Amino acid sequence: MLIYTATPERIVQYGMNVLVYGNQGSGKTYFAAQAQDHPEMRDVLVLNVEGGMMTLAGRGDISVVDIRSMEQLEDVQRAFQSKSDEVQRFRTVVLDSITELQRINLETIASSRARGNPDEIQKQYYNTSALQIGRILRFFRDLPVNFIVTALTREEREGGEDGKVIGIVPALTFAARQYLTQYMDAVWYLYTKEGEDGLEYKMVTREHNLVKAKTRGLVFGQRLDTVMSNIGIQKLFDLYIESETAEAERRKAV
Repeated sequence: MLIYTATPERIVQYGMNVLVYGNQGSGKTYFAAQAQDHPEMRDVLVLNVEGGMMTLAGRGDISVVDIRSMEQLEDVQRAFQSKSDEVQRFRTVVLDSITELQRINLETIASSRARGNPDEIQKQYYNTSALQIGRILRFFRDLPVNFIVTALTREEREGGEDGKVIGIVPALTFAARQYLTQYMDAVWYLYTKEGEDGLEYKMVTREHNLVKAKTRGLVFGQRLDTVMSNIGIQKLFDLYIESETAEAERRKAV
C-alpha cells in the first residue's frame, strides 16, 4: 500500500488531466500541442484518432501515433505499461479525439456482436462502450504523464432532436461523459469569436450559460476567469502549480 501526501509537486510528476472540447476549428489540437512549449510538459505524444495532423505539421516537433482501431490503442497502452524505452521520454499524451475513438469502439462492439454488421449499433452497446472508454481514461490518468483529451461538441436537447437546447456538452454518449467528469481534473470548452484584432480563441472554464465545464483545484479554479481569451495550456500549467503551491504554503503557516 502506497501512502503519499498530495502536493503540487506531485502534480508536476503525475501531471494534469484535461478534456478540451469544441467544434471543428476551435483550436483544440493546437491548444493541446502547446504542451510541447513547456519544459515540464514535453515531449508530447499525440494519439491521432481523428486522422488530420495539418495543425501540427508546421511545428515539426510533435510525435504522433495513428490510431485506427482499439487494438492499436492497446499496443500504446502496453508500451506505457511495460515502460518501453520508446515511450519513456513522453511527459504529455494527447488523445485526439475521444469522440472519434468512441465511434470506432462502438463499431468494434457492433461488429463482434451483430454478425459483422457495424451499422447495427444498438443502445445496449453504449454502456459496454462507456465502460471500455472509462478504462482507457483511467489508464492514462494514472500514468505519470499529463493527459489531454480532445472531443467534438454536441447540443443536448429537451425531448429529442427538435427540442429546446438545454446544454452544450462533449460529443459522447451520456454514460461516457460521466466517466469524463469523474476522471478529468478539468473540462474546458473552446470556441472562436471575431474580435477587434481578428479571430480570438475563447475558453470556458466553469459552467456558463448552456456550456458544461469545470475546473478542479482549491485555488486554481478561483483564479481562472469563467471565459478566458487566447490562453495556452503551458500558461495554465504554470498557473496551476503557482496557485496550489501558494495554498499549500498558506496552510503550513496556519
